[in-house]
Amino acid sequence: MALIMTTTDYFKPWSPTFEIIVGKSVTAIALGDLEGRLIYANPACLSMWGYDSEKEMLGKPITEFYRDK
Repeated sequence: MALIMTTTDYFKPWSPTFEIIVGKSVTAIALGDLEGRLIYANPACLSMWGYDSEKEMLGKPITEFYRDK
């Protein structure tokens, strides 16, 4: 069974295991809510998009981070 969370839940609380695995990954990882807004970005994702803090990215539409080839 899949757990579907609303935007008000914002995936709280983050599990320590999630933070260890995803937070330290060299692969850019971002999560969005059901309304298409960014609710999580790991340090690799911040670096890839040129942001200094997660707060700068959170809440923006995920579509802002798509690139056409």
